[in-house]
Amino acid sequence: MPAEYRNAFFRYIGESQAFCRAILKDKPSDRDARYFLGAAHGALAAFALTIDHDKLEAFRQGKQAYQYHLGIAVEQPDYYDAYVTLGLYEYIVANLPWYMKWIAQIAGYKGTEERSFKYLRMAATKSQFVSVNARSILVVLCLREQMYEEALENAQFLQRRYPRNFLLQLSVAQIFTEMNRPDQAADVYTKIIEQAEARTPNYQKMAPGVFRYRIGKAFMSMDRLERAQRLFTAAIQDPTTAERERTLSLLCLAQVLDLRGNRQQAIANYQQVLSGANFEDSHSTARGYLKKPYRRAR
Repeated sequence: MPAEYRNAFFRYIGESQAFCRAILKDKPSDRDARYFLGAAHGALAAFALTIDHDKLEAFRQGKQAYQYHLGIAVEQPDYYDAYVTLGLYEYIVANLPWYMKWIAQIAGYKGTEERSFKYLRMAATKSQFVSVNARSILVVLCLREQMYEEALENAQFLQRRYPRNFLLQLSVAQIFTEMNRPDQAADVYTKIIEQAEARTPNYQKMAPGVFRYRIGKAFMSMDRLERAQRLFTAAIQDPTTAERERTLSLLCLAQVLDLRGNRQQAIANYQQVLSGANFEDSHSTARGYLKKPYRRAR
């Protein structure tokens, strides 16, 4: 994640927490302030789990969110917005490493994946404000647990609700790939490229060269080599493509050419990679495949 996005996220959360604490200083039982303060801790827990992969920090933040929202749920069981935090916390505790789980249990904190998904589903279908958050978390957790049908259902729901969000469209394509449904994944990727090249609103936020490179990689992983080759070639030839994506597209194109048996053209592309800047160890990779043609790992 770019540093500016990360900094903005933590700044926004910090300001939200300070505002809630100011209210609670005067009104300690204010339910809305307690809810939103817990929600801020829940957002930090979700960030730690899904972005930083820091289970200890996720547990620490989740525990604080859980305490705020459990109190609200006990007072008012149909306050369904609180259940997204309870569900996420249950999942975090259930998936702690063994050397941390026993400490949590001694401290009185227990969690099960069964309750986690139950609470998250309740929040997704019955909450007033956080149904989108609950469904987004369900997409991530269902993918982690290889519950692909449920991940797809929630991703498609979100895509229908936010049709101009290309990240949701990419998620749907990636889930189809995980489900070994390459034809449907390819259809979604093709639509993304068409919308990017047509400069559809919102899709212009990511340069066409980035789309072409990333989706070319996806086609390559699905063994759709002809489509991948077309996308890498288009990224290389487009003068607006950034140097990084052009270099990486050259490297991937060379690998595709190796896979398709066009060794001489592949060598020319590897050499062209070496003539430019080094991105993501592209020079070392190109030198290796100049010595020996690229082949898929078995």
